[in-house]
Amino acid sequence: EMKDIDKKNGYPLYQQLKSSLISLIQSGKYKVGEKIPSTSSLCDKYDVSTMTVRRAITDLESEGYLKGLHGKGIYVNSTFDSDSYISQKVEIIGAVFPDYSEQNPFHIGLLKGIEELTSSMDFSLLVASSSKSHEKELKILEDFRKKGVQGVIITPNMGIKENSEIHNLLEKFCAESFPFVFIDLNVPDIAADYVTSDNLDGGYKAVRCLIELGHRNIGIIKRPGYSTLDSRFEGYMKALDEFGISLNPEYIIDANNENEEDMSIGHRATEQLLSLKKNRPTAIFGITDRICTGIYKCLQIKGIKIGEDISVIGYDDSIIAKSLYPALSSVRQPLEQMGAIATKLLLKRIMSHSIEIPKTFVLKNKLILRESCGRLEK
Repeated sequence: EMKDIDKKNGYPLYQQLKSSLISLIQSGKYKVGEKIPSTSSLCDKYDVSTMTVRRAITDLESEGYLKGLHGKGIYVNSTFDSDSYISQKVEIIGAVFPDYSEQNPFHIGLLKGIEELTSSMDFSLLVASSSKSHEKELKILEDFRKKGVQGVIITPNMGIKENSEIHNLLEKFCAESFPFVFIDLNVPDIAADYVTSDNLDGGYKAVRCLIELGHRNIGIIKRPGYSTLDSRFEGYMKALDEFGISLNPEYIIDANNENEEDMSIGHRATEQLLSLKKNRPTAIFGITDRICTGIYKCLQIKGIKIGEDISVIGYDDSIIAKSLYPALSSVRQPLEQMGAIATKLLLKRIMSHSIEIPKTFVLKNKLILRESCGRLEK
């Protein structure tokens, strides 16, 4: 039976297509040695792009399900025997992120670290997006368990309350020793391995650098609801305090609309900072690179020179930082390393059934200085 592809459920389409084809092979609908439908007919049948079909088929070839014969098409591999294959259960781990997209530089970095290890250990990886919804997060995690996923890497949504369904499920995972690891963010009262980077120190480094360049009027954009971003704000306060600069509440812009896009947050907050009548900020800490794209847009529309009139510093050192003009100074998080450590911890728990006390790893960040920051000429 052909499983439909659901474009809204957060699972990448090629992975859905793969599992549909696997079930057709395992059920004997596509028999050993038989040719499977062509790429274009699979595209029509499942309503997906050629790229999606090719990616699924390449994976299935490397996993031994299919075999391409030059110029003849793709066949169910004759070494594939459904009985022996079912006994060698495919090992799967899951990863779930609040706003996963294949374009989000943050996830690209983490996944690179995760995938390098999973593929070398012959684990398949299922990635899903909880779209910042607790209901969806719950459904994905329950779904992962049903699919026989052996362990999960989770960036939880913010605001998971005690006694909520998702909190109870995570507690159940702990009680059953079902392996999972938090990455980037955690749920503080759930005992699990946790890998993150030192956001307080990263925020501090960014602001200290601006102060050392002569800036004292430094604006910051706050995005409430994320513990990592709160830590960056604490780093801002620590740097000001250390240099004896008093905190000016007018320089702190709260972006409290949950659904507003990062770019429009950056734009709106910059307009607010520029409208200050006296002591307008000479530098802005944008707290994420994506927010900085909005800061740039606003400054450029107003003809304000970035790096000369106003310095800007971001966070994440993603692809965005180098593509902005002038290039954006930013705090680099060791994303690949975070992904790799989280995967190591997870695989160790899966393979050794370890019930060691959970560990927390806090990795150091590095400030990358580029043209967007300049010395303040008195």
